[in-house]
Amino acid sequence: MKRNAFVIAVLLAGLGWVSGRAQTQAPARNLVLPRSVEAAEAEGAKWPSNPPQADRTSWADAFGPRDRRCVRAADHTTMRSGDFIAGPFKDRVLMVGTGGQPPKWKVWWVPNQMPPLNGNVQLMLRATKMNQPEKTVTHTFVDIANEHAEEPFFPTTVLFPENGDWLVVATAGNNWGCFIIEETRSAMPR
Repeated sequence: MKRNAFVIAVLLAGLGWVSGRAQTQAPARNLVLPRSVEAAEAEGAKWPSNPPQADRTSWADAFGPRDRRCVRAADHTTMRSGDFIAGPFKDRVLMVGTGGQPPKWKVWWVPNQMPPLNGNVQLMLRATKMNQPEKTVTHTFVDIANEHAEEPFFPTTVLFPENGDWLVVATAGNNWGCFIIEETRSAMPR
């Protein structure tokens, strides 16, 4: 069993999703990877919701809808989709790659209502390449920054396996968001 977990971790690391702490597969929730914007938004409409609350003050500058819709993130630094804000998208922060790996893109994800910080909090990102929906990446991140502050967030580093537009559905507890993110390694410094 440990060998299988190691093989899965190596395969996932090879796809390019990286975080500082060990990552685990998400709990069985029988999630299907949305293969289109329409499928993702249909999932968002059915995803459990948190009780309504006022938006955080810091969310005022985030561009994007309150409702659970997919948004194209490339032209904005900070984007909102449903229950998440995330960024930076326009002005990328790159982390140096190691061992011949290309640089990874640092992205933070803030759920509107952080699930209880009881050791089981995780961010799941499910990504599908827009023009080739058979190409997918799924990963779970467990690191939390600012854990005891007013706005804790999930810090991640991202590198999609190929250039192109990726439909990324983010979930954490009852929080749901959908971002169309463009991977352009050619735009990254060498």
